[in-house]
Amino acid sequence: MQKKIIIEQLMPLFMERGYWSVGVDDVAEHLKISKKTLYKYYRSKKDIIYDVLQYRVDYMRGVTQNCEKQSANAIEQFIRCSVAMESIEDSFQKRKNYLELKKYYPEIFDQVIKDSYILLYHLFLQIMLRGQEEGLFTPINPQIAAGILAGNYVNTITGNTMYDITDEVEYREMIYISMLFYLRGMQNDEGRAAAEKIRPQIPAILVEYQNTYRNAYHQEFFMNGEE
Repeated sequence: MQKKIIIEQLMPLFMERGYWSVGVDDVAEHLKISKKTLYKYYRSKKDIIYDVLQYRVDYMRGVTQNCEKQSANAIEQFIRCSVAMESIEDSFQKRKNYLELKKYYPEIFDQVIKDSYILLYHLFLQIMLRGQEEGLFTPINPQIAAGILAGNYVNTITGNTMYDITDEVEYREMIYISMLFYLRGMQNDEGRAAAEKIRPQIPAILVEYQNTYRNAYHQEFFMNGEE
């Protein structure tokens, strides 16, 4: 059994039950292997949790690269990436699990924050530079803008925000609204015109990514375990 297959099979277990309540016995039982066999792959539960979360980062990296290829311009790429990331979080992670991770596994939580921020910073920087080159974004400092965007997104999904988010629906809506808020602030007149052309496509994009990534949780982890 490969580690990749192990992690894919464990994703739904940790998503549904959280990181604290799932023990090594639960992991072995879920995988239908002995604890002795499990320890050939992982020395501790912490190592398993880290790989589960790293899988999420790697998956998101691949998805955002596909968003770039599918997009006619930076504005469409920004919208596609925002919707895709929100859908991925809804499929691969529950907000309460981040809070649990922060409480019981602070070192892993800090690494998740760092890895997510680096990924998102480079994503938003690439979008900013593309949008400026296409003449759709204002000539603001792209490094600063990318840092603000990445920081806001990471803080929202991990609960590091002053805003009191009461449920999962409100949490997802906050991600989506904040992304649109930043997009509108970055656009110039040409960018706003381009956004208006894309606006009719947004409902279809929403359905596309919600179906693809929210259903991926079931398709990949319960059916075939393949990307």
